[in-house]
Amino acid sequence: MKKLKILFLFTAISLATLNSCTDNDSVQNEVETKKSFSLRTTLNELKKANNISGKNTATTPADPFCFEFIFPLNLSYNNGTVVSVSSINGILDLLVNETATLYIEGIEFPFQVNVATADSANPLTINNEADFEALIESCGFENYEDYVATGICYDFVYPYSIVNQAGDTIVINSEAELFAEVSTTTGNDIYDLVFPISVTYQGQTVVLNTVYDLVDMDNNCVTSTDPCDCDLIYAPVCVATTTGIVEFPNACIAECEGFTTADFVNCTSSPGPGFDGLGTCFTIQYPVQVQYQGALVTVNDDNELFSYANTTTGELPINYPITIISFATPTTPSQTYTISSEAALIDITATICN
Repeated sequence: MKKLKILFLFTAISLATLNSCTDNDSVQNEVETKKSFSLRTTLNELKKANNISGKNTATTPADPFCFEFIFPLNLSYNNGTVVSVSSINGILDLLVNETATLYIEGIEFPFQVNVATADSANPLTINNEADFEALIESCGFENYEDYVATGICYDFVYPYSIVNQAGDTIVINSEAELFAEVSTTTGNDIYDLVFPISVTYQGQTVVLNTVYDLVDMDNNCVTSTDPCDCDLIYAPVCVATTTGIVEFPNACIAECEGFTTADFVNCTSSPGPGFDGLGTCFTIQYPVQVQYQGALVTVNDDNELFSYANTTTGELPINYPITIISFATPTTPSQTYTISSEAALIDITATICN
């Protein structure tokens, strides 16, 4: 991206005591800015590209953007100070002087950008944080959801709380809960985190007090070649363990916990025809045996039985005969049946589960 000519020179004199300031012209007090994690991500990419933080610069180009800001922009510090910048160099001046206690966190909406693939005569207007997030995602930048999943070189300490786009505060107790929350309906994207939060990094617990700390922590990690840097996608898979079936948010996470695709079992299907009513209108008298990888395996409860269901068809080569016990109803007492085949199971359960 072409560096734009500086229209005004920025000075950082007395930033902490001014209500508002610009390169030369003061910003009117009625300017309203909004906190923006997309802005913080954008600034972080700019810092890395220009070696301001001294991290992650070996493979990062000097120009990380797929768009150009249309200046001037009104930005705000975490202490409420508002500044107006007239060029990328003006932004760089701000970033050089940032600290963990005084940093840029907000921007005035709407603002405009020129997108590299768009006609510069028809700039794109960014009206809100959702628009800004879509813009940075088109550049391959990280959004809030990327940051709050398990980091490349650090892990979050649960529980912590997020604020969604609707303004609701939600306690997150596990990564699975996080995946489920942000993968459901529109409006559950993360708007903010409730700080402080803690992460484990290099064997120690580190407290992060601000979004600046979070982004700085992420900068400690080199570009990931780790196959366990899993995407925040909720496509659940299940595996059978000695304590029952365990669901993981996606295959990547399951595999990073030591399982393989050979361990995946069907999360929802019953093990073969006739078993749909298991647990609702009849039970099985355990133990029973199933044929698995050429051997007979003894199972002792429903969870174990379901775990051996074929992952594609849901079918289970159970070893007959088995004994089932129907649930009592107001008009029919509980009964015990000896089942000698799959066909017999289908016939009997069709009657007792009707």
